[in-house]
Amino acid sequence: MKIRAKILLLVSIPIISSEVLAGLGLFSFNRMKETINNITILENDRATMIEADRDAYQAYLSEVESISASSVDNLNSAKASFEENAVQTWDRIRGPSERFTDKMKSIFKIFTDDYNNWRKNSETVIFLSEKTINGNIERNTASEKAEESFTSMRDNIDKLGALIDRQLSGRLSLERRKNLEEAQSLVLNGDRDAYQAYVAQISSFDADTPEEMESLFESNNENVNQTLERFSRAAAILGRSAESLKKDFDEYSDIWQSNSLKVLQIGHEQISDNLKIQELHEDNILNFGKMRDHINTLGELIDEYINAEKDKMFTLIRYFTLIYTVVFLTSLIISVITAYFITRRIMFSITKLINVIDHLSSGDLTTAVDIKQKDEIGKMADSLKEMLINLKKIVGSINDAASNVTGGSSQVSGSSQLLSQGAAEQ
Repeated sequence: MKIRAKILLLVSIPIISSEVLAGLGLFSFNRMKETINNITILENDRATMIEADRDAYQAYLSEVESISASSVDNLNSAKASFEENAVQTWDRIRGPSERFTDKMKSIFKIFTDDYNNWRKNSETVIFLSEKTINGNIERNTASEKAEESFTSMRDNIDKLGALIDRQLSGRLSLERRKNLEEAQSLVLNGDRDAYQAYVAQISSFDADTPEEMESLFESNNENVNQTLERFSRAAAILGRSAESLKKDFDEYSDIWQSNSLKVLQIGHEQISDNLKIQELHEDNILNFGKMRDHINTLGELIDEYINAEKDKMFTLIRYFTLIYTVVFLTSLIISVITAYFITRRIMFSITKLINVIDHLSSGDLTTAVDIKQKDEIGKMADSLKEMLINLKKIVGSINDAASNVTGGSSQVSGSSQLLSQGAAEQ
């Protein structure tokens, strides 16, 4: 490996480690962000559950107010309040249901049944309360008409009685007197019957049970019929003198009878409706309690879900902190070890080259270049080794030339000696 590659490796390890840490940081941030968003949504769902419980309570109070409402305006206000809060209760719980766990979904299913029963019963209670108030208005109107017609009708009864008294005061045959006395008895009994019928009508406002209302209804019906029958018989005895009174009586008695009957019929219906209201309201108390228990249970499960998400977030923090530490320490150790071995190897090779060069500078050509690397230092060692070989060749050539020169000098010296000897001999 070339030195440039080794240096690049040393530089790239921290860079790669930084990129890994950055990637882990981005990944952990997204995971943390997702968990925090989920916790925020769940906390909003928990707050929605509290608001749903409050709305359900307000709807329940509206139902109670509708039962005791004394006017149409009060009832309409209670009805509007119930409808608004009942719808809000459902909407607030249905929204978070998309994120419910399986356990929460099973509870939500039971809640749905209880909610539907509660709302259906409440709407029936409000409807019957509205019917009661409208019935009270209609009943009071009928009672006023019955009272007015009853007064006018009794005036005619009194007039008929006065007419009979006047005729009885005159000279009459025994049979006529007997008939008039019978008519007088009929008028008196008819007046009593009318009064008893009227008392039954008035008493119906205080009746509490269907049996009591049935008794008053029968009493009113019986006495009304007896009043009409006795007045008609008494008027028939008087003949033409009572025709106008009979006509007026019939007119007022029809009004009285129809309105009195309406008072009793409405009262009978109201007692049945009130019993139904009481029954439904008692059932609704149970349904409402169950429904609120389900809301509280769902809220508690959401709290558990929130706590689980928070634990998950803290676990992620510890997990990613550990990963950061491991990655950082691993990259640090790898960088240190890599730097150590690379620099050690480079310095070792450079030191050997320096030793070789020192030997060469001192004239020692016997030193050996024992460096086998494929990087720039290896190439330098190969070049130095080749240079050392060439120097050895040059030095060898020089030595050979010197040896040749020395041999030639010896020969010249021998020749000179021979010449000197020959000259001496000459």
